[in-house]
Amino acid sequence: MGSSIHVEAEGTNVCKLMEEVRTKLELVTDETCAERLKRDAEQVSLVLKHNYDSQSIAAPLRLGTVLCKMEEWENIAATVPTVVGRLRSLKRLHDEAGGFVATLRDLGTKYESILETSRENRQLVSTVSENLAANLDAINTNMKLLESRLEALSDAK
Repeated sequence: MGSSIHVEAEGTNVCKLMEEVRTKLELVTDETCAERLKRDAEQVSLVLKHNYDSQSIAAPLRLGTVLCKMEEWENIAATVPTVVGRLRSLKRLHDEAGGFVATLRDLGTKYESILETSRENRQLVSTVSENLAANLDAINTNMKLLESRLEALSDAK
């Protein structure tokens, strides 16, 4: 391919990249290309079919017209490999963009799942902390009760 698309490693705007691809592929989207080829073919056909009065004048005229049209066709034919290369590049870019979107969607789903798990874990830690505090209070109460009983037993002896 004659021109290449330069993509900076960071900070590349996808919209700008797509605009650059679109402008570089204007030849591919040219709706009039087929119409021009058809019109040129019709002109060559008319020149070749037309019966001129004087064959000595008509032969060079027909040959000149055919040669001009052949030169135009050769120019168009020379661009076909470039067009094909650009279409293949566009297809690769499209496939990569599709893969990127799928990866991004998957990452978004995973992020939401991790975020939800984090919320649940935060709630669980809060509940465990409350239960631990309540258990510590119960242990302290029980320890005081045991100490008072042990004192009562030791006083009774």
